[in-house]
Amino acid sequence: MKRQKTDSFAEFSYGHSPKLSPKEDYVIYSISKADLEDNCYKTNLYAYNIEENFNFQLTSSNKDSSFIFLDDYTILLSSSREKKDKKSAFYKLSLKGGEASHLFDIELAVSKIIKLEEGKFLVRGSKFADRNEGYHEIDRLPFWLNGAGFTYDSHHKLYIYDQKADKLEELFENDDRRIGDVKFFEDENILLYTYSDDDPNNFYSKLHLYDLSKKEDRLILDRDIAISYFGLVGDQVVYVGNDMKSGGINQDSFVYAIDLDGSNDRRISKDDFDMSFYNSTGTDLRYGGGNQVLFENDKMYFVSTVRDHAQLYSIDLEGNVEDVVTDKKTVEAFDIGEDRLVYTSFDGNDLVEVFLRDGLGNKDDLKITNLSESFNKYDISDIEHFTFENDGIEFDGYVIKPLGYIEGKKYPGLLEIHGGPKTVYSTMVHHEMQVLASQGYFVFFTNPRGSSGRGVEFSDIRGKYGTIDYDDLMKFTDLVLEKYSDIDQENIGVLGGSYGGFMTNWIISHTNRFKAANTQRCITNWTSFYGVSDIGYYFAPDQNASSLYDNFDLLWEKSPIKHFDKVETPTLIIHSDQDYRCPLEQGIQAFTVLKTRDIDTKLVIFNGENHDLSRSGKPKNRVKRLEEIVSWFNSRMENPYAIEEEKTEENKEKNEEKE
Repeated sequence: MKRQKTDSFAEFSYGHSPKLSPKEDYVIYSISKADLEDNCYKTNLYAYNIEENFNFQLTSSNKDSSFIFLDDYTILLSSSREKKDKKSAFYKLSLKGGEASHLFDIELAVSKIIKLEEGKFLVRGSKFADRNEGYHEIDRLPFWLNGAGFTYDSHHKLYIYDQKADKLEELFENDDRRIGDVKFFEDENILLYTYSDDDPNNFYSKLHLYDLSKKEDRLILDRDIAISYFGLVGDQVVYVGNDMKSGGINQDSFVYAIDLDGSNDRRISKDDFDMSFYNSTGTDLRYGGGNQVLFENDKMYFVSTVRDHAQLYSIDLEGNVEDVVTDKKTVEAFDIGEDRLVYTSFDGNDLVEVFLRDGLGNKDDLKITNLSESFNKYDISDIEHFTFENDGIEFDGYVIKPLGYIEGKKYPGLLEIHGGPKTVYSTMVHHEMQVLASQGYFVFFTNPRGSSGRGVEFSDIRGKYGTIDYDDLMKFTDLVLEKYSDIDQENIGVLGGSYGGFMTNWIISHTNRFKAANTQRCITNWTSFYGVSDIGYYFAPDQNASSLYDNFDLLWEKSPIKHFDKVETPTLIIHSDQDYRCPLEQGIQAFTVLKTRDIDTKLVIFNGENHDLSRSGKPKNRVKRLEEIVSWFNSRMENPYAIEEEKTEENKEKNEEKE
């Protein structure tokens, strides 16, 4: 058997960001791949000629992904192929052939560029920071962001760039508003944009309209709602918003419509509408992004996580929801035209592939890539799905048997817990889980209350962390051990990251049933998390229904570290020094307490990594992380099936026998 190893993910290609050309005769998409030797990810653009049915590579610089169309067959690339000091470089490239040529530079960190007319562009971006190397002067919240670093002196504004004059003009001078998103509507010659005030206690957005012809700016919508998406459907502005009234920050949003003059604001999604507007399925075998909400054909199209898959739907101005792609695929991103649809999706045990639908009424989609070829060379342990009940609620459970499983033998087991908490596990493949299964472990996982895909009530666990979710996980563990009798009940471990790290900490401080644990990018102490996390000052009070000054005792009671005097479980702690979501001090606190109590523990800190280490960290660090996890459980649990990755002459024969 060819088993998955800790570095196997570097052999795989990850498709993302699909787009249709203006005439809908080409599909453009990105492919990214990890490079272990250079310790980075390399991305290039590819195209599919629909009429002639063939794929071809567009770029080879390994640094190209973001682009817009300048005309029917010319794209504008944002690329880092050349090092530019405090400039964003743009290149043009023809789909008909030829090399990319440098077009212009913009002295901004550009996050979005839109063609307005020939030679003029709307730019959303921020000025490059000009900081003193010796210190930071901070006067606002948030002051840093996971994956972006310090952000206190840079936020998005809108600019007009004149290519011919090489001139950049700020659209709203002396304006300190933080621009969210912006859309250009050519027929009306208007911009719609959202922004938020510079107030750390205000999480709502405002919606404005700017008339480019008249140079007039006016407010359309100003009420207590956070806007995530917006666009035109007919002559109406349709937007997706969260009022946070029934489920807090993590509440699913609803769909609204409003006239361009700001009148007739109303909710159009119906009472039985309880859907998300993003793909929250978890896996470590994706890279890149793409559109998850688009406004076309007098409808809004959106990806939504439903139960444990992400499907594509549409909604019209009457609130009627229609299925678009719902055949148990997990849609990652899409683009849609008048009569064609392109999307990227997981399907079964395959990696993400690009699919094309010719005719929107047609459901017979064509897979136009074969990116799973290298992945399918490996033996995969199938994911078995079953349902169970707890507190009268039906849940989804998943179990992966050890690679080469033989009935009647005893195997160790591992409970994996996802992050979020508002994400989901599904039958999508995880490299990490397949590596653990190849090491002889049963791997089992579920979606406890707090997870996505089941509506507002199911996901709302504010003030209940460590109660109903803990009960769901323990009930699931009991059922798995009962259902799969070949799992050694005295030889099970637990691991998870982010919220899964919190739950791992909570579990080992409330039960000693697990023989070993691995907590990653965890929350240990809500009272300190409040002041150090990039989201802590609002996430901690919201999710715990308490704050430092109103019911501090509850915030402390919900902190796993309060209960660490009861921990006996050997625990591996993995953290990153640039994790600003669950900062490093959370892991250090856990390590310090366990070490002073003489508990078997180890802390592994990854330099230069952030909260997303397991999914998009430097390839060598991702390998090292998996090696640490495998080594920890193999050495702290009884696992006769463990296989050493480095096959020295001394252990080669032994490993070949196990394989």
